[in-house]
Amino acid sequence: MAHIPDQHSRPYPQPTQNQQVKVQSVTLHLPNRENFRQNLAIDDNTTFHDLVVVNALSNRPPKAGHEYAVYDSADKSGRRFDINKHRPRDMFAKEKADIWLFQEPLISREDLDALFD
Repeated sequence: MAHIPDQHSRPYPQPTQNQQVKVQSVTLHLPNRENFRQNLAIDDNTTFHDLVVVNALSNRPPKAGHEYAVYDSADKSGRRFDINKHRPRDMFAKEKADIWLFQEPLISREDLDALFD
């Protein structure tokens, strides 16, 4: 009689490219407010700009001389995402993700030129 392995001894199948987990929702945090907006739904075409500026902030611009910056950690030690180009679906391999939004000063042309003088 042939040996039939039990269920627990079988290896788990490895996910293929099409089966990998894609982020379905994002929770937006602000520096002074945890869980500012929870479970923001996203699709394949949603950019961080769509998610943060359009949906969560209702098209409110950053204060003068600043820009919005999106990070994957509260202390800015993680990845910083290009708010206009990056898509959450391309950046996270889990169903729910957390992002933090900051306002950071813009670098002026004069400050940039001074770096290279």
